Amino acid sequence: MPGGVIIASDPARWEWLKSAWAVFQSVGIETARLVTPEEIKQICPIVDVTGVLGGLYDTNEGHLDPYGTTHAYVGAARKRGADLILRNRVVELKPRPDGGWNVVTEKGTIVAEHVVNAGGLWAKQLGRMAGVDLPVTPMEHHYLVTEDIAEIAALDREVGIAVDLEGFTYLRQERNGLLLGVYERNPKHWNMDGAPWDYGMQFALWGSVLADATVCIHAAGWLKAASASPSSN
Repeated sequence: MPGGVIIASDPARWEWLKSAWAVFQSVGIETARLVTPEEIKQICPIVDVTGVLGGLYDTNEGHLDPYGTTHAYVGAARKRGADLILRNRVVELKPRPDGGWNVVTEKGTIVAEHVVNAGGLWAKQLGRMAGVDLPVTPMEHHYLVTEDIAEIAALDREVGIAVDLEGFTYLRQERNGLLLGVYERNPKHWNMDGAPWDYGMQFALWGSVLADATVCIHAAGWLKAASASPSSN
């Protein structure tokens, strides 16, 4: 894990981070510590620390590839006797008199003692099949992925994750470039009745992404120098 740091450029934020660190200490979290602007620059060299007061760093911060993580779980489950059936959508859940379920799929019915809703983006629709209206809804989220950045490619390690709450942004290394995510200031619900079953990945409009990304102060230098592509999830 590369570790991660929350940056404070506002005095109130800096006080909040110091209080958060004190809470971590009281519950025995010893991997977190307060860091100076100079240390932040060492953790994530691409960040401009002008005006930064300090940060809260944790060595246990990291990120996972969701595709690889999912297949790691699948591999572990198969070793314990589970079967994986791909491209076979569940279309109906029918409770059985014995307390189990008839799981009706596009390729037939499976009898199950227990059903786990791991539908992710489609969890709301699956919940309704069992008579449960889950209080969840998809939200729009945007991020930028840059092309290779020379300063990143020259490093022999992965840069730390940086979170700038005043700039409503976070960044992490993506190959030899960066991924910049934005915390939308005007969050929007999307398909409140649930995502379409055939939804995959769709690109966002540049204007929608940059409206939030332009408030990112500490990444502005490399944003001007690097080419980036928008995406959404």
